[in-house]
Amino acid sequence: MTDYQFDLLARLLGIPSPARAAARAVLIDGAETVAAAQLQGCAAAELTQAMADILAAEVDIRGAFVLHGPNEFRVTVGHHDTHRMPGAVTLAAGQEVRLVAHSTERWIPVRVLSVPAQAGGYYEGVIVEQLVTASRFQFGDRVRFGEDQVMTPDSAARPGVPARLHRRFQGRRPGHGDQ
Repeated sequence: MTDYQFDLLARLLGIPSPARAAARAVLIDGAETVAAAQLQGCAAAELTQAMADILAAEVDIRGAFVLHGPNEFRVTVGHHDTHRMPGAVTLAAGQEVRLVAHSTERWIPVRVLSVPAQAGGYYEGVIVEQLVTASRFQFGDRVRFGEDQVMTPDSAARPGVPARLHRRFQGRRPGHGDQ
């Protein structure tokens, strides 16, 4: 969270000045909660509540305004795959899945919020954890994705990577070319 985002959220929530200053010290500057509360002269419970309100509002606002579309995620299964055919997995609301981002080629944990009304539609979810620093995919962002973009335990071993590498890259795999 940036200074501007913090100030905006604190102002919208109407957090009193002492709790606002203490929350800024903790969330932005990395100060200890008890020390920040004592320094600003507010109760620890008031500071804890203010921080919880700010963090919850950030996630709610981010989820309402940031939506990553299906074109930002890698398709991990196709009709040529033998380990899983498209349409073979049915997801339920509340289930946690993984998507692979095109920009980072890293997986992103997502909780399914809603399922499509018809076959072949898009699922909607929310990112539950950010694993890559400086990624545009943040905790609380909403995502839209298809079933063929979901990584399952059987597809985790080969998330869209062909089984045979070009001979130029074969020497870079562990166990090859180490002579």
